Amino acid sequence: MNSRRFFVTLAVALGLLNGCGGGSISLPPEPVSFPVGRTTIEWTDSSRSNQCPGAQERSARKLQAYVWYPATPSADAVKSPVFDAVQAGILSQMYGISAQILAAIPSGSRVNASMSKAWDSHPVLIMSHGAGGGFPLLYSSTAESLASAGYIVVGMSHPHHSLTTFFNNGDVAMLEPRCDPMGATPQLGPGSTFEQYTANWNYQVLLSQYLTADIKSAIAHLRALNTSHPLFAGRLELDRVGVWGHSFGGSHAFASLLEIPQVVAAANIDGTVFSNQYASGVHHGKALLTLLGGDNVHAEHQERTRIAALRQLGLSEAEATEVARRGQPYFIHNASTNSVLARLPQAKHMNFTDLGLWARYGVPVDPDTVAPSHVDSVLASQRRLLLQFFGEHLQP
Repeated sequence: MNSRRFFVTLAVALGLLNGCGGGSISLPPEPVSFPVGRTTIEWTDSSRSNQCPGAQERSARKLQAYVWYPATPSADAVKSPVFDAVQAGILSQMYGISAQILAAIPSGSRVNASMSKAWDSHPVLIMSHGAGGGFPLLYSSTAESLASAGYIVVGMSHPHHSLTTFFNNGDVAMLEPRCDPMGATPQLGPGSTFEQYTANWNYQVLLSQYLTADIKSAIAHLRALNTSHPLFAGRLELDRVGVWGHSFGGSHAFASLLEIPQVVAAANIDGTVFSNQYASGVHHGKALLTLLGGDNVHAEHQERTRIAALRQLGLSEAEATEVARRGQPYFIHNASTNSVLARLPQAKHMNFTDLGLWARYGVPVDPDTVAPSHVDSVLASQRRLLLQFFGEHLQP
């Protein structure tokens, strides 16, 4: 495919991508080919250690992921809830949400269903969740849609960075605030200096690198599963892998393109990119999709406004410009060779998750982070964009 870079604006009502200077791209209808199964995998990466205060520091890094996959149709198969009873009970005790409400949230997948034999093998997508309470099951509907189209979707749970990681032996790894970008040090405020902004940035860059290494570890583990796993042996296409991530997970998706040879296409969904290589963009035949919500619709104007605000705090013009541009998705898009930028003006940050769907079952949702009237349209547009993007770039 020829190298290209173009800008797109998504018109949700029409389902069209309107290009500037490059014609238009029509999004095809969502393909629904397979029922969806869901299972979990976990492994210990003995080459790495936990780097989180209070989380068994220096012990080997134990990892877990949910896997959504094309399943075999079965007339009597019952779709599983998002949370089983044990998970619902634990989450209820920890976060004060009724266990009955959590256990009633439906999914579109069947736990441990038989895998479809319709295709010899399937392309693989790895998903990285957001920070501050993100976790893989929060993206179930999008993962299921991709799996129904033939992908095997591996949703990483980054222990101690995920809201909750449930291991098969009953162990539970909780979110540790000191391991979260929200706890980045030094804390920034009105009197912060350029040096403090830089130290805070460097803290988050190191954290993003650490979690990107989880994705690299997952690909290595998937290679092992491709030889012996009862569901996946011989079925995983791992020479060309896609990664998508929301919020902080979008940073890991971008970094995966630069750092992991097998990753050839990645989608950053409404996330700042914490990488010192952000200004270089993406090149060498790899592809980047950036999907932004309403808070980032006028990103260029927001940059100018932030530079002015930072100047008022005492930073020089050069310092303020550097701080304002660090990791900004539109800036990365402009620097990249093969990049697509799409914007959903009506989407708030958590509209890209299933929180809006869960609210219909009684889960409390902050209206500042989810636009209730756009829950279905944003998720549908996100799924169709991901299907189109990965369908184009994961072909050999």
